[in-house]
Parts: sequence; C-alpha cells; structure tokens
Amino acid sequence: MFKVLEIAKFDWDNDELYVLGDIIDRGPESAEALIWAMEEAPSNIHFLLGNHEDMAYSALMMVKENGISYDFFDDPWSWNGGGRTLEDCLKLRGYKWCHKAAEWIRELPLYYIVDDKLLVHAGICDGAPRLSDDFIRSGIDEYIDIPGIKRPQWSQHLLWIRDRWIYDQNSYPYDIIFGHTPTTYDWMQVVNDSYKLNHERNPIVCQGGPGYIVRMVGFDNYKVRYCIDTGRDRMGLLRLDDYAEFYATGD
Repeated sequence: MFKVLEIAKFDWDNDELYVLGDIIDRGPESAEALIWAMEEAPSNIHFLLGNHEDMAYSALMMVKENGISYDFFDDPWSWNGGGRTLEDCLKLRGYKWCHKAAEWIRELPLYYIVDDKLLVHAGICDGAPRLSDDFIRSGIDEYIDIPGIKRPQWSQHLLWIRDRWIYDQNSYPYDIIFGHTPTTYDWMQVVNDSYKLNHERNPIVCQGGPGYIVRMVGFDNYKVRYCIDTGRDRMGLLRLDDYAEFYATGD
C-alpha cells in the first residue's frame, strides 16, 4: 500500500484515504497490517469492513489463553488465509489483543459516501433478502439503510456479493467504487458478451483489463462503477477527485 501511495504522491497531512476492506489474509504480513490499522494509522485513513475481517471477527472473539476454543480448521476463516493471520496475531500481541481486534472490526463501517460516490467492499443487492450463496458466511448480521438506495441492505451482501452485482443493470444515484471480485479473474469480457447477447438497450461495458482497475459504464443515469480489486500481484489506487489510476506491483 505504501508504495502505491508514494507513486500517487499521497499527502499524509491533507489527503484522505479509503481502504475498502480485506486488509488481512493471503499476504506475508497480515497481522502487521491489522496492528498498523488499529494502532498506528492516522485519522485520515478510513477502513471499511471486508469479508475477511468479517470472517475473522467471530474467531478472534473466541480465542482463549490456551488457543482457539473450537475446531478452527472447520472455520471459513481458516480456509481463506486466516490461519497464519491468527497465529501471527497471537505471537505478536497475545489473545487479549485479539479480543480488542474483534471489537475494532465490529465497529468498522459497511460503506462510505464521499460526495456523489458510494464506497463499499463487494457491491449492493437489488433487494432480494438473504440470497442463498455458498460464498456467504454469516458473520456480522444486520440490515442497514443507505441513503438513496430504496431497499435495506443485508450486511453479508455488501461483503460477499459477486455475480448478482456485476450483472446488475439497475441505476443507483452514485458512482460506486467496490472491490472483492479481483479483476485478475478476467470476468470483464464475459460481462460484455452477456450484455450484448441479452439486453436490447445499450449494454453495460467494462473498460480495463485483467489485473487493472475496471470501469463499468452504460447505466441509464450515466453513473459509473469502478472495481479496484486488482489482485494480489498489483495494488491499485483510484483517486476520487478525478478517477486517476495508480499502480504498484507486489515486488
């Protein structure tokens, strides 16, 4: 993250940074990232809840002095990179700190509105309650109202939704910036082909390639959507003032 901020000439005294979740897991220093976010990050760095933090929440709450009090290997967090994160958290800070981390996670917001932009981890749902989805693992379970969105949003949709959001042709009163679905999956061409085949009106078009920030255009109200999850090998940053893109490799 620090490398791409340097490339973008981020002003640590005057600029604001919004991190759209998933600051932990599947990286060599996940625990250190969580420690930095909780203890060292300045107040102009704003964190959203991601699905990885959501998975971690329950497990961190159940850590005891002698370790996990249940079968952690049957926990979805352990399947998604949480094992090393938890091990390092215990090693670096101890089990009581893990409880504090869970409390910190519980207070993370599910969305931010910045001017005319909605920032969310995974996306929003068109109103269907509690969709059955193998990827959804109930952690923080609540409904919230987002200004300008007609229906209440289930927290798990905001954290886990993928296909239903990517193929959603509805118009919303914001430019929407989201992550969660890596553009390295190369789903953009599939979306483009699907809209050409199945929609008579002007189709939604994905602009950008695998491993880069993807811009989705063609909505009735001319709003745009940006997916900023560029995958593990490249960090992407989108400047909200002018939608300029910046990248840093994982080297």
